[in-house]
Amino acid sequence: MKNKYKGSKIPRSSAPRSFNPDLSELGSEVNNLLDEEFERAPENARLKEFLTLSPNEEDFFVIRKRIEFIILDSYLFPFNRLECFVEVAERLEEMKDDMEEYEMEQKLPLLMYETVDT
Repeated sequence: MKNKYKGSKIPRSSAPRSFNPDLSELGSEVNNLLDEEFERAPENARLKEFLTLSPNEEDFFVIRKRIEFIILDSYLFPFNRLECFVEVAERLEEMKDDMEEYEMEQKLPLLMYETVDT
């Protein structure tokens, strides 16, 4: 264990007692692999085109659509879509006694829109 620790980039005196040099080494290896793969990964032209806005873009809904995609549909924030659905389901549950089914179906897009905005 001491031999592996000597190769670590963290000085021994500043390392916490529970420091695991094997974990640090694994983290460095993963970081190096991801860094290499990032350089070789193909550029997603369609995604880049979708997310690129004209410098003169002023249409709120065009901009909102792109922001909504990043927040709800991209891999960056996968938990946000689920949270949004849970909140909409809770709100629909609260309304079900006061509305007919067709009214709830009509209200659903508005609830989604309101939930995303909050």
